[in-house]
Amino acid sequence: MTTGSQRSLIITPGRHALPLAGWDDYSVWGMDPMEPTYGLFAQLWRNTDDAEAAPRHWIMEVQDLPVLARRIAAATGCTEDDAAGAILVGVRQLEADQGVRPGIAHLTVGADHAIGVHPDVVIRRFTAEPTALPDGCVRLLCLGTADGRTEGTPFGCYLAQYDPEANDGRGSASWTPDPAKALAFESVEAAMMCYRAQPKAHPTRPDGKPNRPLTIFAITLH
Repeated sequence: MTTGSQRSLIITPGRHALPLAGWDDYSVWGMDPMEPTYGLFAQLWRNTDDAEAAPRHWIMEVQDLPVLARRIAAATGCTEDDAAGAILVGVRQLEADQGVRPGIAHLTVGADHAIGVHPDVVIRRFTAEPTALPDGCVRLLCLGTADGRTEGTPFGCYLAQYDPEANDGRGSASWTPDPAKALAFESVEAAMMCYRAQPKAHPTRPDGKPNRPLTIFAITLH
């Protein structure tokens, strides 16, 4: 899509760092690839938190970036402008990746709650066909690696099998794009217990921290 001579900026599935003071070591925001309407999320850890623990705040089911900024501000105690500025760091990277003129997109969290109001750019959300099952169960969906990479990962796939004891405590996981074939948990707590499981043979890493093999991947819950 083009508007005048300028290509549209597309908010695509994936994760972006959230450089928000006091929360910038581990926190991320992004687009959930499996939600067509409420696809934006943020996972927020204080810098003093355990990065391998569940996020202190997990914001989901957000329709647009200004709302995401307001909810991040409410959760962290920062200003809406600071939250919007942190989000825009990821937006600027998308501009560079997509060849959109740098700096043309901006985020307004005031009365109009608009994003991309410049006449030469339209920011639109990526959408995907819904695949979640209405059975009330929770599934683990991969968003790439914990450091934000998606290439060569089971990005957009659900956890189908997982054995933390396999490979001498390094774990073994298989993934599927079909939620009907995924592991289904009765609660968020059960899903997170699986995600953070420590093998009995090697419960700690050489650095003394808990060995949780699956946390090499970033996940969201469906």
